[in-house]
Amino acid sequence: MSAISAKTLEHYNERAAEFWEGTRDHDVTQNIDALLRHIHDAPPLRILDFGCGPGRDLSAFRMLGHEPVGLEGSPPLAAMARKHSGCEVWEQDFLALKLPAGFFHGIFANASLFHVPTRELARVLSELHSALKPEGVLFASNPRGSNEEGWNRGRYGAYHDLDICGARALLSSARPAARAAALACERMAEEDSPGRVVASLENDARDHCVDIFERSDGTFGFEEYRRDHEDGKGWFALHRFARLMFTSEAEALAQAKERVAWLAA
Repeated sequence: MSAISAKTLEHYNERAAEFWEGTRDHDVTQNIDALLRHIHDAPPLRILDFGCGPGRDLSAFRMLGHEPVGLEGSPPLAAMARKHSGCEVWEQDFLALKLPAGFFHGIFANASLFHVPTRELARVLSELHSALKPEGVLFASNPRGSNEEGWNRGRYGAYHDLDICGARALLSSARPAARAAALACERMAEEDSPGRVVASLENDARDHCVDIFERSDGTFGFEEYRRDHEDGKGWFALHRFARLMFTSEAEALAQAKERVAWLAA
């Protein structure tokens, strides 16, 4: 396991500046909102940005009046995060965490947990759960793939077709606390999971796409995705459009064109 971490971190160490330039303008407001709206404690909230990278989201949480702490395994990225956000950043390996118990109101794991090998995921989730306050919330967003796991362009990653798959994989082996977290993730995934994809449209650069899907109840929806900047493999959902419901594929497509600028061009 240590070799997996070392090689993946080496990749980020060598490309820290490039990674910052490639991701600094990504808008993940919808993910930040998804975490904060499920936390019922009064602000300011103590938030752990798990895999904070160069500090983009740390800055966002701080600007919202919260008390974020970053966790990053790459020393160059951790240094950039401190500089960009002015926040405390802990340098820790995802597979060798040392976190205070019951400390955080929320944990924001945006595009980070997919680097944890599946066989270690239950343990890592349990450790994150232990770092949360009793009513704390973990948010995780990961690139979508086709259930592949392994090395891709110098990084180790697990790419599931739906977040729900990762949650179900934990249920048989995780400790009770992690099983509860996995079940909560499964319920959230079921609420947001698309149905059968009936059309998939990509932009000219092939780094964004819109999927039109049909649910089991006969309604339709859509979502926009962004291709992973680093390896071009996984896809990240960009919005919460998947919750919208339409009566036909044509109506869903028309609404997608109204909401996604490149699709309407």
